[in-house]
Formats: sequence, structure tokens, C-alpha cells
Amino acid sequence: MSKGGRKPQGFQVGPEMWVRLSVVTCDAEGAPVEDAPIETSFVFGYGALLPALELGIEGLPQGAKKSLSVKPEDAFGVRDPKAVLEVLRDEFPDDVAEGDVFDADEDDGDEAPGGMVLLRVLEVTPETVILDRNHPLAGQKVRFDVEVLEVRPADEAEISAAESAILADEPQAAPLIPAASLLRGGTRRYTKDPSGA
Repeated sequence: MSKGGRKPQGFQVGPEMWVRLSVVTCDAEGAPVEDAPIETSFVFGYGALLPALELGIEGLPQGAKKSLSVKPEDAFGVRDPKAVLEVLRDEFPDDVAEGDVFDADEDDGDEAPGGMVLLRVLEVTPETVILDRNHPLAGQKVRFDVEVLEVRPADEAEISAAESAILADEPQAAPLIPAASLLRGGTRRYTKDPSGA
């Protein structure tokens, strides 16, 4: 015990603890998918991380480092063949090419837009463009190299905010690595033909 109180290292990742992590995500080949580690903070136990990642860090003390291998279904999901779409070629710019990525608003019928979706171009033919909506890491076993930077008891306001997010049904387990951040060279905007074609 240090002079003047508890050592910060005395706290471990667990329920109602505020945690700050540094995370490096590596793809199936073991290559980092980001240029630098991602730092994130959250109240543990409220769905802020993928469940497999949360389970893997529980009990770690401040300063701990750990590598966690996560199966596709517990990471960014398995590849969904239904997420490969065929769209008319004339809905895209003339210079569309394989490997291009477009972002588009995902809408659910007449409801408000459901957020952004990335459309990766798999193939371009004279008549159609084949697009993939799967997350770039879908279907891959990924490795998370985690460092616990800070652990402390969460205060009432932080716990209340975490509870409110769950009650409001806000997506707590948002991807730690957003699909857009994995793309080199950025995206272009795709707007569906107003006629609904």
C-alpha cells in the first residue's frame, strides 16, 4: 500500500468498474487492422464491448496486457451471402471499379434511416455492380491485444449513463473497430436513385 491511500493497481476489471483500454485488433493473418491502437473507456458490465472481449478481460488489474483470439461468430460475425447485392451499373459513377467502397444510408422501408452501411465493390460488369455489405472482418478469427490502462470504481453518473443507454436500447456493443476505419483511401457516397430503382 502506498502512502496516502490505495494503489490504483488494486482495482480489477469487474462489474461497475470504469475501465480504460488500449486495443490493437489483428486480422486472421495476424496483421493489425489500424495504424495505431484504439483507446476506449466504459463502465464494465453494461454491454460496451463484444461479450467475448468483455469476458476475456474480467479480473485483469490495471497495467495488465492480454491477447484474446475470438471466433468470427463472437467477433464481427460470419459472412452473410445475402449481404452480397447486385445493382444496376447505371446507378454508379462511370469510374466505379472493383475495390471501391461507397457509404450509403441504410433505411428500413418507410422508417427513418437505420444508419450508415458500407458497400464494397466486388465486381463491375457492363450491366451490374456486385456489392458486399459484410463487415470487412466478417468471417475472420480476430485477435485483440488489450492493455488495461486504468481501472477505478465507476461513479454514480457514469453508472446512470450506462444504465440509461441500455434502457434506451442504444447499441452498446457497437463495433470497437468501425468498418469505415478499416478502409484505406476512404469511401465515396452512394445515393439510391430517387425512383427507388
